[in-house]
Amino acid sequence: MVCWAWIMRISLSAMDYNRNPAPRTSFLMSRCLEAKDAMLMLNTYMETPLPFGYVHLISCLVNIQNIVMAVSTGFVVAQSLVDSQFYRIVEQVFALCVLTCLYQGILLISYVIADPLGDEELGWRVFQ
Repeated sequence: MVCWAWIMRISLSAMDYNRNPAPRTSFLMSRCLEAKDAMLMLNTYMETPLPFGYVHLISCLVNIQNIVMAVSTGFVVAQSLVDSQFYRIVEQVFALCVLTCLYQGILLISYVIADPLGDEELGWRVFQ
């Protein structure tokens, strides 16, 4: 936010030196104030964490889903072994691997999204 105050001060000084009309300077001031407000909103979003209970609820639901999927896959594989349906075994194991990796991946993506300016591999600081 301080940078936008400096930008506004330097730009207004330059515009006063060039004797620009008042509508141009007021437009510049409004744009700099909008940018400062946007930075303030960004800081608010970054410093306000998700509620602790919500994060744990989502993590718990993903882990319960993965456990239930593993148990149901075990039952289906056991029944398929008895019935000699090997294509069904491959299908169930493939579905188990894909779905559990998908849900864990979504959980990890939500973690990265929660702190976009962090030092993670996908954070914004990588590009600076």
